[in-house]
Amino acid sequence: MNIKKIIPIIAALFVAFLAISLLGAREAEKTEVVVLEQNLPPGHTIIEADIALAEMPVANLPADVIADPAQTLGGVLRVSRSEGDFLAASHLGGDVLELASDERAVTIEVSDSAGLAGQLKPGDFIGVTAILAENDFTYAKVAAEGLKVLSVSPEFQAIDPAAYQQGYSQDEDSFGAVEAAPDRSPKGTITLAVPVDAMVIAYDFFAYGAEDEFLLVNVIELLQGLDQDNRVSFSLYLMPDDALAFKTAGIFLQNLIVTPGPTPTPTPTPFGWTGEPEATPEPTATP
Repeated sequence: MNIKKIIPIIAALFVAFLAISLLGAREAEKTEVVVLEQNLPPGHTIIEADIALAEMPVANLPADVIADPAQTLGGVLRVSRSEGDFLAASHLGGDVLELASDERAVTIEVSDSAGLAGQLKPGDFIGVTAILAENDFTYAKVAAEGLKVLSVSPEFQAIDPAAYQQGYSQDEDSFGAVEAAPDRSPKGTITLAVPVDAMVIAYDFFAYGAEDEFLLVNVIELLQGLDQDNRVSFSLYLMPDDALAFKTAGIFLQNLIVTPGPTPTPTPTPFGWTGEPEATPEPTATP
């Protein structure tokens, strides 16, 4: 047997065995990290009662996992986390939901196109259009305006274009490789500061020759009711700082379908058209 052929095989087997041993040792290794004592939503400010220390396998933890409880106290969650979950630095840094005494936070769900593609940010002011679709009709009406955005769910937020840039490595094997673009959800939630005072929804019926109508509503109840109605979806629009007030009648999409009327069919006459009406012949009497 040629010893020169056997040596590389033995070396390869030794390297494989060593790698498996190190991987097994890493999977068995545990470390103490900060975990949650209860389920917490985005925007929650971490207090001492929310956290504890627990051992977890090192192999299952990200590089930015937090081991020191002091680093989490006062931090704001960017995403929801469940009881027993570890905390990492990437989970913190969300926006504190600051509400005035006459405001309440209300969260609604939107799609990508209806939610301005995740471009909204805390502090923006938006209007909400409700779209009701049932059976053979679809109706859209502005439901509320001047609502302040408190937060946008992280998975829905627009991605920085720089994240799509190609990344190059000095490593010959990975030179020219393209970095994977971050994942982004096509649906998300927007949390709004909604005033407790009632608002007026105006219906402009001037073009229809009728008097305008006005509906007094509590927007908190309105948005939450619409959000739970599976026939209704929301579409948001961004408002400028100097937005002018406006009112609409709402629109039935079916009213947009306008087609030419049918061409009248001429009634044939026995003598043709002479420019004067023809008298109808008297019926012939029969004996």
